[in-house]
Amino acid sequence: MADVFGDKAAKMLGLETASAADSQRRPSAGRKTFHSDAKAGAGKVSVQRSGFLFKKPFYKKGLRNKFQKRYFVLKDSFILWYKKAPPGSCNYGLYPEGCLPVGGCTVTQEGVDNSGYYFGVSHPEFHERLILRAETAQEAQEWIGLLKECKEATWDNALFGDAQVIFLQAKGTAEEKEKENAMAEAQKKAELANKAAAEKLELMEKQMAKQREYKELLRQKEEERENIIKQIEEEVALKKEVEARNLEEEAERMLLEKKLKEAQDAVAQLEETVQNKKGGKSAKDGLLKDIYELKKFLNSDSARPSYDDGV
Repeated sequence: MADVFGDKAAKMLGLETASAADSQRRPSAGRKTFHSDAKAGAGKVSVQRSGFLFKKPFYKKGLRNKFQKRYFVLKDSFILWYKKAPPGSCNYGLYPEGCLPVGGCTVTQEGVDNSGYYFGVSHPEFHERLILRAETAQEAQEWIGLLKECKEATWDNALFGDAQVIFLQAKGTAEEKEKENAMAEAQKKAELANKAAAEKLELMEKQMAKQREYKELLRQKEEERENIIKQIEEEVALKKEVEARNLEEEAERMLLEKKLKEAQDAVAQLEETVQNKKGGKSAKDGLLKDIYELKKFLNSDSARPSYDDGV
């Protein structure tokens, strides 16, 4: 407690600090003061009452919210609570979870149910009510009676109570601010994550568009390749057809040349026979004339086969 609220708070609550453990102090006039046990290190401090109660969490609506078991101490017109009882024989801890000045408070009964007996403590400078639950009616009435008796607070205690209230309010404000900062940070991270996701999606869409363009280009190139192959195949087929026709015509020409040569040889042999034949001159001359005309025809271009070169 001295580390949290200072030496004055420790003195007001009757708890000596380590530096003043052996000093003798006089109680302030006009207020109750409880001193430490005479034996040094005993750790026992006189209090009006201490024990376990069930506390309703602050900022929760409704009476039936989950109550939390806490160790409460009523000391010098202050009510303090801890998450667990002090160790050993101590009934008073240095670092309470919460503290509320009883001076100026209103103590009220809140109701009864199967879980226990409820009562509340409120303060005009504290925004939340302290709702407590005892397991028995007697225990609740004892706490309520002592709380009402402790409302007679000294001036020093009242000032210190105000400081406690301000401290708790500041703590609540700091927690709210911390929550706001955490929410702002979380929102900022979410916005950054959304932005990163949007950028990633945009990049993926661009990559997909490039892939579509690349596939379309490949399709066009493949179509051009197929057209070129088809054109080459058609040209090769036409060339083979022309070559086959040329071969056929060349064979036919060679056959005709052979036949023409045979005819020429036959005519030359006939001419020689006619010349060597004995007989009338007029008939012989007429036959030679016909042979001459035949030879003339066979030696002319008309007797030779002709082919078109444009095929």
